[in-house]
Amino acid sequence: MKIAFESQLLLKGNKTGIAWYADNIVRELAQNPHNVCQCNFFSVGYSEEQLKIMKAYENVGIKLNPCNKLNYLVYKLIWPIIHVPYSWFFGGENDVTVFFNYVIPPGVKGRKALYIYDLAHLAYPSTVRFRTRIWFKIVLKKSCQRADMIFTISEFSKKEIVERMNIPEDRIRVISCGVDAKKFENRYSQEEVKQVKAKYNLADNYFLYLGTIEPRKNVINLLKAYYELQKSENTSRNIPKLVLAGVKGWKCKDVYEFVNTHNLQEKVIFVGYVEEHEKVILLNAAIGFVFISWYEGFGIPPLEAMASGTPVMISNRSALPEVVGDAAIIVDPERIDEITAGLKLMMYNREFCDALVTKARERVPLYSWQRSGAIIEKALEELVR
Repeated sequence: MKIAFESQLLLKGNKTGIAWYADNIVRELAQNPHNVCQCNFFSVGYSEEQLKIMKAYENVGIKLNPCNKLNYLVYKLIWPIIHVPYSWFFGGENDVTVFFNYVIPPGVKGRKALYIYDLAHLAYPSTVRFRTRIWFKIVLKKSCQRADMIFTISEFSKKEIVERMNIPEDRIRVISCGVDAKKFENRYSQEEVKQVKAKYNLADNYFLYLGTIEPRKNVINLLKAYYELQKSENTSRNIPKLVLAGVKGWKCKDVYEFVNTHNLQEKVIFVGYVEEHEKVILLNAAIGFVFISWYEGFGIPPLEAMASGTPVMISNRSALPEVVGDAAIIVDPERIDEITAGLKLMMYNREFCDALVTKARERVPLYSWQRSGAIIEKALEELVR
């Protein structure tokens, strides 16, 4: 098959979420020598350093197909209004083009596959930027009409797309996220672990959250529960620190204000974006991982924590229970008392946590990038036929 990928999101240096998903899917499909893969992207306005990122894909046998005629943001603004064919910039020699980021512009030659990860802008509009909601309102329905097949990442998201977008089930394929289990095995030396802990001023025990600091992730209720934990214990000095790893998103001011107002500056550690090797170390060394989002199309961080042998707590919402099964503490994200109780379980009940870790080891192999790559390859072959 000749497969093209709309690759604008791969130009990000600090990849998160769907960019990591796309990265892994692209690499998996490129491993098959019978596939001829190509990355399409607008290169105008990007620095040399950013464009060097794409060389990593060229090194694994993927052809780079940059367009140096137009800035991506300019094209993004004009194509919903004026029919400017995508093929003008990237040709039409491919059997199928995969669009990873919710939208398909007009004038794409060959078959078209569209990724829709979740519908948070419809289910929880207050947690999504206004401009994002407007953008999806303008382009998403039309993009679905252009798509020959729609990919999503969980049965939960598939059901949402069917019900909220009125799209027939047979047009949708579920291709779950994966995890490289070997990467999250603790292969780092004690000295390397010590260096990362020293860098972020971490003690032996800490709770970890990993993700963007934004309303949908419900970090504020995690902080409230952590504060209640501090108050409920006789000696708060022994309470593990709470590490919040991830970039600042939108509407996150209340998170930082809560920490300052409740004098938690020495207990709550904001570490920002962490590199992959540091992420692995932080996950491995944590006493527990907490991810109590209001809404997730899948939720890769809990799966990575499970692969690291770290006890996990999630919310009972959206796709998260589908992903973790019975291998995690599951709480109501609105109930501060339940979240606090979950933190106490992680602190004090090692037998219970060890049982969760054992279940997690059995569940993690269900989610591999190799398996996801095989599923999407089969779906694309079906589409091309």
